[in-house]
Amino acid sequence: MRFPNEQFRVITDTQPPWAFLKIFRYLESLGTVSVGSLYTFGLKGIFDYEYDEKGQLHMLPAKTPQQKGIEIKDLDQALNIYAEWNLRRPLYSAFYDPQDLKWS
Repeated sequence: MRFPNEQFRVITDTQPPWAFLKIFRYLESLGTVSVGSLYTFGLKGIFDYEYDEKGQLHMLPAKTPQQKGIEIKDLDQALNIYAEWNLRRPLYSAFYDPQDLKWS
């Protein structure tokens, strides 16, 4: 979706200013749209990581178990899949394995 006067898209690096959310409406009037933040992507975004032929890292939306062709057969399997899914949030990976992502 695009706004009629959209010229720029920004991603912020912290939480939204909860007490002053109307700042986003002001930015929209200037053609700037906030499409998210490190905060929202880190807390709710689930991503897979892939390196291209040049060695550059790309974040892709993670595939669901159904998209991967996994048929969940019991509660233990479901809980393991759910735990793995939640650990794929970008901000969490540094807490449980800093070597998991190689940013260079």
